[in-house]
Amino acid sequence: MIIINFRSFVVVTLFSLALSIGVLAQTPNGLLGFGDAVDGTPATTANSGFGGVRVGSGGGGFTLANPGVTTALGSELRGVSSSSGSINSVGVTSAEFGTAADVFSVQFIMNLSGGSSGTWYFFAGNGASFGSAQSSGFTSAQVFTGVRFTFGAANAITTANRAAGNWVSFPASPFVQNTNYRVTIVGNNSAATVNYGTGQSVAPNTYDLWVNAMLVQNDVPKGELPAATTVNAFRFYGENSTGNVATIALDNVAWWNQAIDAAVVTSAGVTVGGRVADSTGRGLGRVNVTITGGSLTEPIRSMTNPFGYYRFEDLTVGATYIMTVNSKQYTFTPNSRIISLTDEATDLDFTADAPTGSLVPSIMKKR
Repeated sequence: MIIINFRSFVVVTLFSLALSIGVLAQTPNGLLGFGDAVDGTPATTANSGFGGVRVGSGGGGFTLANPGVTTALGSELRGVSSSSGSINSVGVTSAEFGTAADVFSVQFIMNLSGGSSGTWYFFAGNGASFGSAQSSGFTSAQVFTGVRFTFGAANAITTANRAAGNWVSFPASPFVQNTNYRVTIVGNNSAATVNYGTGQSVAPNTYDLWVNAMLVQNDVPKGELPAATTVNAFRFYGENSTGNVATIALDNVAWWNQAIDAAVVTSAGVTVGGRVADSTGRGLGRVNVTITGGSLTEPIRSMTNPFGYYRFEDLTVGATYIMTVNSKQYTFTPNSRIISLTDEATDLDFTADAPTGSLVPSIMKKR
């Protein structure tokens, strides 16, 4: 089992890992959370956790964005598509995947944005095209799941499946641009139907596509990977975006060698919180934090405890909120942040500006 969290390369506990991906009691082979990097840091195999990172000759590439648009927790991976067929690609290879199986699940938070030109893909399978070199294109015979996201006008995304050797559009695309989605793919390359979750099943040689804990495509035909071949890798790649506008943002990328319960994702009532501290890291008590937005009819206020911690409970996943910190003794730059909740968030921290002149707290002025 591989559990990866690149916040100072610290291994996370299974409890916090389960919170971050919204699935309890289903231990993944691996998780990429992308840590808390400096915004704009170029993504590499070392700091992203992907076994392969490829930037082609058509511009664009991959960075660690902080803050991201997918979650309020630290960094995300942001990819900008190549302007040509010389692809930009990242992938989990067999080395990171762990024990392979003919039944698998992959889950990730995704946001697509940028304009009306370009294509991003998700592929899962087995073969050299999934290796660390992230070869210049996919090999159809190595693909089990292939999903194509084509960027169009008016924030449209057209979605297609790689069925055998052909691209077949979904009847209705479950995606649009500038929206966060939790995507779960449950694949079955075995000879028998696999039951999972609560009353769900996936037929042989097909996969199920879940979006935000809802089954949107059932028993989707696979690509051309031979039956019973194990799936041991997956990748994302972008190409043919005029002006390098097609952008993908990814976070909480997790994978399993089993069929997981894709519906077990907290849909409401999550807790968010964090810590308010001064510029030296000392927690600040009795500081007001206010949250507005979402389905709230009026602002909610929380006062930090003596160690600087605050929390809000029973907030709705999928809603956007504005959090503001206020103190008579301290200033904060910035003093507010916008969060789009996709899960519980417990490290939404604020740091006070260094005190100067009249901003020095009165307790520090006394002699």
